[in-house]
Amino acid sequence: MHLLINQVCGGNGVLVSDENGDLLGAMAKEMVNVANSFVAEAFAVVHALEFVLELGLSNIILEGDALSILKGLRGTGEDLSEIGPVLETAKQKMNIFASCNLSHVRRESLAGKRSFSAKERISVD
Repeated sequence: MHLLINQVCGGNGVLVSDENGDLLGAMAKEMVNVANSFVAEAFAVVHALEFVLELGLSNIILEGDALSILKGLRGTGEDLSEIGPVLETAKQKMNIFASCNLSHVRRESLAGKRSFSAKERISVD
C-alpha cells in the first residue's frame, strides 16, 4: 500500500505559435511531487524549451507570467535558491537556440496574444 502525504500535483501547458499567431504546436505535462508553484513554474520553462527543441525551431521568444523565473533566467550569477539547478538547466537549453528572448506577459494576456514578432514564440502557463 502506498500512502502519499503532502503530495503536490500540477501541470503545465505550452503553446507555440508563429509571428502571425498561428499555432505550431501544443503540449501539456503533468507534474507530481513538486515542492510549490515556484518550482513548478521553473520546470515548466524546461519542459517548454525541450518541446521547442523537438519541433526544431531556432529563433524563439519565451513568454511567461512568472516574473521571478524570467529574472532568474536573465541572471548571470549562481542562483542559490531552490530552483537554481532547474534554472541552470533551462539556461543551458536556451543556449542551443540561435536566439532566445524572454518576455514577461500578464497571465490574462497569454491566451489572447496573437502577434509578437517575426520569430516563433512560446507561451508557458
